[in-house]
Amino acid sequence: MTSNALQRCKMKNRFKRLSLGATGAIVLSIYGCGGGGDSAATNPVVVTNPTIVSGVASIGPLNGASLCAYNISGGNQGAIVGKCTTTDANGNYSIDLGAYTGPVLVEATGGTYIDAATRAKISLVSPLRSAVPNLTGSANVTVTALTELAYQIASANSGGLSTANIQSAVTSVQKNFGVPDIVGTMPVDALNVPLGATVAQKAYALSLATISQYQSGQPPGANLAGGLQAIQKCLGAPATGCGTGTANIGSLLNTAAAAFVASQPSFSSMPSPVASFGTDFISQGGLTWSPPPIGADVFTSNTFADYASAAATCSSAKFNGLSGWRLPTITELSSLYASGLMNGKAIYLWSSTPTSKGDANFPGFLGLFFADSQNPKQQPPIK
Repeated sequence: MTSNALQRCKMKNRFKRLSLGATGAIVLSIYGCGGGGDSAATNPVVVTNPTIVSGVASIGPLNGASLCAYNISGGNQGAIVGKCTTTDANGNYSIDLGAYTGPVLVEATGGTYIDAATRAKISLVSPLRSAVPNLTGSANVTVTALTELAYQIASANSGGLSTANIQSAVTSVQKNFGVPDIVGTMPVDALNVPLGATVAQKAYALSLATISQYQSGQPPGANLAGGLQAIQKCLGAPATGCGTGTANIGSLLNTAAAAFVASQPSFSSMPSPVASFGTDFISQGGLTWSPPPIGADVFTSNTFADYASAAATCSSAKFNGLSGWRLPTITELSSLYASGLMNGKAIYLWSSTPTSKGDANFPGFLGLFFADSQNPKQQPPIK
């Protein structure tokens, strides 16, 4: 393999994490009435297909919370739409928005929940909100700590709750907390997981429980709002806002996830939802990959010019406090490429699968080879 070599690593521990280490120094609604006059009073407009927003409000399921919907105007929360409602004991709610369509903000205030970490009954002091950039009909709108985090991120940006800001913030939170759809998916109760729960619902529940567990480790008097603000600051400025060492938020979240999973067998086979927190990792195939350094397509460092160096670096790597990483197999690399997430970059990769020539190359896509087949590097047998 030439000096243009790229290493990929995957976790061997129970969280099943996979990482791509780069070469060089980086391894790493309303009810309408008609017009004025008496006819309006006697002949109201009937909305035959009203817009209904419904879902779950949860950090754990919020009981007795007030749920209201508002339009979004000029990047800010606008007028109330429809009538407010109250969640049931499982956090369920439904609001009839009448004929309204467009951007909407759903807000939960008050109510109580059982904290997943401490099992204590907690009163919701600060609101939880969920922003939808363009509601075109009835839809599920989940309101959770994660949607509140996305709301905070979008609000902090120039333009406030614009379509672009909302979409970008939602994408960021989904990526960093391992939940594919934080608005449309309805999380289950992490302390009482039903047999029919989907993987996505359980992943969402685990992410919320991770936040609760993380919050339980904060100084006395700390609250959920403060914890979410710290996470928002970290995601907004990863280089300076996340803390360092054992106080790094990514490491603390992963420690929290592990602690909660250890206490709840329902999640024992699930990967950490925050293994990618604050990184440029890519989730695919139930694994997590870290991409090359930003802006790099082809690497020229000699650091991983041989299999032994790549394998050794993987075995000693630590990301977000997680160790126990390894090189992927050819099959895993092929699956990553087939997903389209590699964007056709011409890069060199090491795998743990030896070829007939004894090298660990990955013959690839776009008519290129990911290792120099003319100068294969020898590697020891894979055990």
